[in-house]
Amino acid sequence: MTAGNDFIASIDIGTDKIVVLVAERDDERLRIIGQGICPSAGVKRGSVEAIEPLSRAISKAVQQAHKSSAVDLATVRVNLSDSHLSCFEGYGKVPIEDKVTNTDVNKVLDSAQAYPMPTNKERLHVFKKKFTINGSVKVDNPVEMDADVLESNVHIVTVSSSSMRNIEYTLKQCDLNVDELVLDSMASSEAILTQEEKDNGVCLIDIGAGMTNFSVFHHGGVIHSGIV
Repeated sequence: MTAGNDFIASIDIGTDKIVVLVAERDDERLRIIGQGICPSAGVKRGSVEAIEPLSRAISKAVQQAHKSSAVDLATVRVNLSDSHLSCFEGYGKVPIEDKVTNTDVNKVLDSAQAYPMPTNKERLHVFKKKFTINGSVKVDNPVEMDADVLESNVHIVTVSSSSMRNIEYTLKQCDLNVDELVLDSMASSEAILTQEEKDNGVCLIDIGAGMTNFSVFHHGGVIHSGIV
């Protein structure tokens, strides 16, 4: 069997160990059917320092996961920690003629993200916050509401372009394609936090051997994140 629509493969490349999990979709839930764990090599604080030893470690973990799940891994989702991770807030503002439309929402979100990326940085995640109507009313979904001005704030997470490319290249050496890159604490939040906790406000801290990263949730979404 090959990982695809029915199966998901995830890999966590840490300073201490490499972990590969294979899950089967079961209605709206995921059921773990295989795993592989191998001591890490060639990576420190999220940055690849030596491709060959890292690729060997990844291959060993992948082989273990294949043996325990009987699933051929070709595409993986990668949990990412990066010592060069940085975050900033984006802001957008657009005039509204009458009622807010989906087009207006897309425009204000595009405006909020329209900031030039620093050199050697790439966006990893963009998280929407509440929208503001006419400078005062904050809402989750402004569509169909009367407004003169629509504003939006977004939380943008960026990582080092070279770190991302090195991880992708290393995985290609293992005959693996990257389906998605996800910040470690965000991946952990899907397994640990409830929607109620995200709505009411919670900070998730992911403590690793080389780094600790965190994400703060409120009103259902990410409002801040960082790494130490």
